[in-house]
Amino acid sequence: METTKTEFGLVTVSRPYFSRLSMSKVKSITLVKEENTNYGWGVSRELPESLTITPELINMFAKEANELI
Repeated sequence: METTKTEFGLVTVSRPYFSRLSMSKVKSITLVKEENTNYGWGVSRELPESLTITPELINMFAKEANELI
């Protein structure tokens, strides 16, 4: 698992796993705001395993997810 700190909170990228919803291998990307770190509450999204997770993608996801929290 990889965790990156952004201006919106902590973004964690999981190891690949099989998703029944997608019926394929995926990675989960999750934003947890710092005030919710103790509870682990955040917003997540499944992405294809083959997708390269770049710093730009992490920041874009964090910004979009921040608007949902």
